[in-house]
Amino acid sequence: MNKVVLVQTPSFLFEVVPMFYKEAKKLGFFDKFYVVTDYDGDLSFADDDFHLIKLEKDLQFSSNILYALDHIKEDIITLCCEDSILNDLNDLNRWNNHYDHFVFHTDMGFLRLSNTKKKVMVEPGHEKEDIFPISTRYRYHISLQVAFWRKEYLKIALNPGNDAADFERRGSKLTRRAFREGRTPMRSYSVKDCVARRTNFYKDGKYYRRQFVDYAISNNMPYNKEKNIKTKKGIITCEEYIKGLNK
Repeated sequence: MNKVVLVQTPSFLFEVVPMFYKEAKKLGFFDKFYVVTDYDGDLSFADDDFHLIKLEKDLQFSSNILYALDHIKEDIITLCCEDSILNDLNDLNRWNNHYDHFVFHTDMGFLRLSNTKKKVMVEPGHEKEDIFPISTRYRYHISLQVAFWRKEYLKIALNPGNDAADFERRGSKLTRRAFREGRTPMRSYSVKDCVARRTNFYKDGKYYRRQFVDYAISNNMPYNKEKNIKTKKGIITCEEYIKGLNK
């Protein structure tokens, strides 16, 4: 069974994809990388495990993912944002163990692989479990945190035309309702302790975060030097930032 990851991105944000791809490959977990996008440019960074699903135009998050699912034969996918950059704290054995658990337990439609400071709400009676069902009262019954999904459960959460924020809000309502009404035997789960270790240091409105520029420079990756950079001291130009690095 191939282990695959899917991200979607409009062309104007595609510049983070080579970074996502490079860091995710280091984990050694994924067999295939699917990217659905309207980008039509250089792919020289990619190997044979990289699969571009080409859109004629960006259709918003949910429609993009629905289109991609028709081009993916695997039933289980890892879904996340294109700027969820996996770091060196990830443990391959933990990823494999949780993936095997997900495959075996067919009632699991979604397994969130992170549990941040704002703890995921546990279904009452499951508080001591390392992998627990998410309470149907929890606002983010599904989310765009790094997670394993079964394709059919993901389709329940997708409403054509919804953007990423709407996907989380409305998708949570749709999956809760489907489970409560008995239209699916699957439900949402979460880990107690984080499995997916990542940072998202790319997007921040119209600015770069300084960490993205640091990474791009150290890895000789292209980036738009016309964009300003958000630092702890405020917004500065790229030229000012690079001058500061060279002092």
